[in-house]
Amino acid sequence: MVAKQRLQMNFQVKKDALFNTWATDSIITPLTFVKRESVMTQAQANAILGDLYTARKIKIGMTIGLCVLGALILIVAIVMLIKYKKVQRSESLGLSDEGSEAPFRKGNLIQNESHLDPSSLHNTLLEDRSLGRKKLLVS
Repeated sequence: MVAKQRLQMNFQVKKDALFNTWATDSIITPLTFVKRESVMTQAQANAILGDLYTARKIKIGMTIGLCVLGALILIVAIVMLIKYKKVQRSESLGLSDEGSEAPFRKGNLIQNESHLDPSSLHNTLLEDRSLGRKKLLVS
């Protein structure tokens, strides 16, 4: 790796009795310059710039990590919203088990007591959990 630097200082000479050989009113001429060159190996460059490379790698890693974390939180929020909507729908249909006796399980079917008068209509509400359908059987 090669690094070069050249610093130059100039001065302006205005046309007068001593310096009147040029056609313009003034001329700029270099007074002095400093030329510096450096040749570094990759190990020396890493010693100087290693912390910057490390910071850049950490920044990229943190950015990717936070994006993945945000995506996971978004997925969890969507799943929770879907479950909330299902619970809300079942409560609005009166299928919630809160406050009532636990239903009798028969395979995939759950038998609940009907909200109608069982002595007069003899209705039984069956819910098929595997298919998500509800059946009203009249006996």
